[in-house]
Amino acid sequence: MSYGKFKKTIVSIELIKFMCHDHLLINLRKPLTIVSGCNGSGKSAVMVGIGLVLGQRAHSLERGSSFKDLIKSGESSAIVRVVLENHKGFKREFFKERIIIEKRLGMRSATISIMNGERKIWSMRREDLELVLEFFSLRFENPLNFLSQEQSKRFLNMMNPEMLYELFMQGTEMAEICRLNDESMGNVRMMRERISLVGKELEEIEKQIKDEESRLEIINNVKAMENAIVDLEDEMAWAKVNERKMEMDKLFERFQSKQEEMDKDHGRLEELSQMIKEAREKLVMIESEEVERKRSRDRRREEIDGAISKLRMKYREIENDCSELKETEDFKSRIAMDFENQDGIVRNLLPQLEERHRKVSSEIEALNAMMERLAVESEECRKKAREEEEILSERQSRILHLKKQIEFYSKNDQNSFFGPNFGSVINEISRTRFNEKVVGPIAFEIKLKEQKWGKAVSIVLNNTLSTFIVMNKLDKDILLRIFRKYKVDFPISTLSTRVPEIIKYKRNERYKTVLDVLEIQSSFVTNYLIITTSIEQTILIEERKEAYEIIRSRPGFVECAYTKNGDRIRLVGGSMSDFVTRGVDRFFFENTHEKLERCKAEMKRLMKEKAEKSWGKKLEEIRSEVGKVNEEIEHRRRVCKSLEVEMEQEKQIHDAQMEIINSDEIYEEIKNLKRQISLLKKKQDEINQEIEALEIEKREIKEYKASGTENLRQEICKSKAEASRIERKIDLCRIDALKLKEEHAKYTEVYNTERRMLAEDGRKEIVTRSEDEIRRDIIHIKAQIDMCKEAEDEKKTLAVVEHLRKMKKMKEDLLDEYKEKIENALSDVRLRIIKRDGMRNEIARNATLEFSRLTRIRGYEGILEFDHEGKRLDVKMKVHGQTEAGSRSMLSGGERSFASVSLILSLWPSLSCPIKILDEFDVFMDNLNRKQAIRLLLEFFKENGTQGILITPLGVEDLFEDFCDVIVLEKPNKGKWIER
Repeated sequence: MSYGKFKKTIVSIELIKFMCHDHLLINLRKPLTIVSGCNGSGKSAVMVGIGLVLGQRAHSLERGSSFKDLIKSGESSAIVRVVLENHKGFKREFFKERIIIEKRLGMRSATISIMNGERKIWSMRREDLELVLEFFSLRFENPLNFLSQEQSKRFLNMMNPEMLYELFMQGTEMAEICRLNDESMGNVRMMRERISLVGKELEEIEKQIKDEESRLEIINNVKAMENAIVDLEDEMAWAKVNERKMEMDKLFERFQSKQEEMDKDHGRLEELSQMIKEAREKLVMIESEEVERKRSRDRRREEIDGAISKLRMKYREIENDCSELKETEDFKSRIAMDFENQDGIVRNLLPQLEERHRKVSSEIEALNAMMERLAVESEECRKKAREEEEILSERQSRILHLKKQIEFYSKNDQNSFFGPNFGSVINEISRTRFNEKVVGPIAFEIKLKEQKWGKAVSIVLNNTLSTFIVMNKLDKDILLRIFRKYKVDFPISTLSTRVPEIIKYKRNERYKTVLDVLEIQSSFVTNYLIITTSIEQTILIEERKEAYEIIRSRPGFVECAYTKNGDRIRLVGGSMSDFVTRGVDRFFFENTHEKLERCKAEMKRLMKEKAEKSWGKKLEEIRSEVGKVNEEIEHRRRVCKSLEVEMEQEKQIHDAQMEIINSDEIYEEIKNLKRQISLLKKKQDEINQEIEALEIEKREIKEYKASGTENLRQEICKSKAEASRIERKIDLCRIDALKLKEEHAKYTEVYNTERRMLAEDGRKEIVTRSEDEIRRDIIHIKAQIDMCKEAEDEKKTLAVVEHLRKMKKMKEDLLDEYKEKIENALSDVRLRIIKRDGMRNEIARNATLEFSRLTRIRGYEGILEFDHEGKRLDVKMKVHGQTEAGSRSMLSGGERSFASVSLILSLWPSLSCPIKILDEFDVFMDNLNRKQAIRLLLEFFKENGTQGILITPLGVEDLFEDFCDVIVLEKPNKGKWIER
């Protein structure tokens, strides 16, 4: 059966031990082949096999990271074979009508073979495979030609406009054209850079030509240059003399400048001396005047102070007199008034007051006796209360100590014995890889057999329990780094021998030693403890008296003895030493549980005891009573004093009333007292006015400001400082002037001598330049002469110049030729870019029209919006019931999948690959959209003559056409495939 324009490219695909297939052969006879089947039937293996043979990498097929992942489980190799129709005539004399490409996969490698129909191998190189693929335009790296299962899922859900545009550029192979154009532009830029380098070479050649021409000129002028050097040497000699004269003139000018400076400074010094003299005279005059004024003010101030003092004393005397007169006047007025109120009868209350005074005095005596009794009782209570407080304080301290011990023993674990970071150190050591075994800490390697010796053994081994034992220096360095990291400092011991044997020692048969009560797991630990702590010679004795007797007898192989309480007894220099360990709250081998129970029992006992403060309460009661008695005594004393005053006044009143009865002169006395008081008050007012006037005068004297001399003193100091500075400057200038004068004399003598010598040599005096300029000219001319002497003959120099000119001409011609080529190449690249942009725009326009046409068939309105500047492709589609087109994110899954298939179909006409392979393109579609999409695909393959392979897990009822083969795969363990 003929299918019009159809040209078959892939004839068959064969899978052997590949993925889930034992052996699968599919012949592609019609333009379109549909591969279907349930999940696990191996549909995608067909596509993976084609891609693997035709240039794809294993990881890009998303079925494993290497070839061995594609070999069937339980097998060691696999074969994938694809047969191509050689309708384009590639190497027809060798391949004839068919090209077989076979890939063999092993667990470690894979090989490719390109064979003819007779299975003769043409090549096994990947480069030749790429040549075949390029010849047939089989570009399966393009996802639009070869859309795998995972790529289909991503593409059907792709909504990013930038990613869609990138897919458009890759799919239409415009990206590759852009890359080639960029490479061409890069090549043009590189050629331009090389041309610029040639230009620089030309500049260098021109410089060499000028140098050689200068050399020729110099060769011809050597004699003239030698004469010029003689003239320059004469000029140099006179330049030296003139330089000497210039230096001599400069010295003279500097000498004159110093003289002028000294004259100026002398003038300024005289001015300052005169200013200082005048200022001092003025200062002396002001100070003498001010001294006289001050004496006068001081005298007047003393006079004022004396006058004020006298006036105040007189004022106080008058005030005292007024007070006495006033009291007398008040007293007599009150007596007269009381007498008048009593109707002229004299009353005497003195006996009553005296009786009350006696009664209160007796009460005070009784209260004082009570105070003495309370003082005795208070002293006794105070002693008892102090004893009671000491007992309570001791009890409270004991309770606090027990609480701390209970808390400590409740949390106690052996790791905490070594510090807070010990657990972290042990964990770090367990995770670290050492070169050899690390033993430690020693505490973890030993056990105590008899608990009663826990305290004694803990004291003996206290300094060695945290020690670590290593076999080599490298492990020691590793341990030290760990200790530094956690800021701990545990001892480390390095073994001198690695032989795991216990050293020989003399066992003590008579007494129990520390070694006897220890169970040691490592022989290295045993040896270390024997060497460092002599545990085989340290005996354990329960009773102190027995220990004394044993040590005093000086038994053999015994260093010392320890009691159960940890006391060490030993013989030192013939005397017994009894050492008791103090300041240690915790021992490693102690029974913490037993101690915890003892502490709890003691705490319970103390808490049951009632804390009473009976003597303290009684002392407070006595103190309270003492306070009350004191208040009573003070109150009665105040009453006594008040009564004594009343008794005195009553006596005076009685006497005065008796005088009134005898005569009436008291009223005249009261009037006289009032007149005297009035006169005294007037006198006080006059004294106050005098004091106020004197105070004002004194304040004016005090506030008087002396004539200011501070500014004058500052001016004198400034002038003196300036004068001193100028004197030092004059001294320095005088020394400099003397030096300059001596140097000028020397230079003058040398100048005259050199000038005379030049004149005697017949050298005429000339006007010269500076020595440096002349020296540079001499060096330049000498260098030219030396260069001419070193240079070869004139003919060779001429030959060099001619050779350089030829090189220049050749490079100029080369430059002109390639400049034109570069501009032509640049013009061609620009034309290609313009053509590329035209092709891209044409493809985009055709794709837009085709996409719109395909979506209208379904009743949708689809739009492709290309933004080539922003590199974006927006896919919009208006479905039923919508007023405007929306992006793909607004569509349902089926509508989005239909839009994606329409996009692929709109771009396929622009692709040159003769075969299209799609896997699971319809997984997200509903039935209506799937049917329409399948119809559009069938129309494309029917009209365009392109070979296609579609893989779908769904039904194939809508795919039966005369130009279409439908292959339904069963699961590999059930049978082979069914062709319909």
